[in-house]
Amino acid sequence: MKEEMIRVESQDGIVWRTVNKETVILDQKTGWYYSLDETGTEIWNLFMADKNLQQVTKFIAGKYNVTQKKANSDTLEFIKNLSREKIVKIVTGGAK
Repeated sequence: MKEEMIRVESQDGIVWRTVNKETVILDQKTGWYYSLDETGTEIWNLFMADKNLQQVTKFIAGKYNVTQKKANSDTLEFIKNLSREKIVKIVTGGAK
């Protein structure tokens, strides 16, 4: 799978709101709430704006002065965790 083609979409039944640089996510199917810190919120917002993994990690690497490799690894881990919780689905391909 080409990483530059990886995109993230929220699953059905997921709603969220960002307040004071933090995002609260609600899974309407289970009633579970999740909270994202400022960095998680930035990553979330970029993916929800239909940015791909390469675009997101480039932004994160520049903002937090980390290597592209570190930003990529951390972002992949983050979205895999969200996927395991069934908050997002990881998709490949171009823009919707």
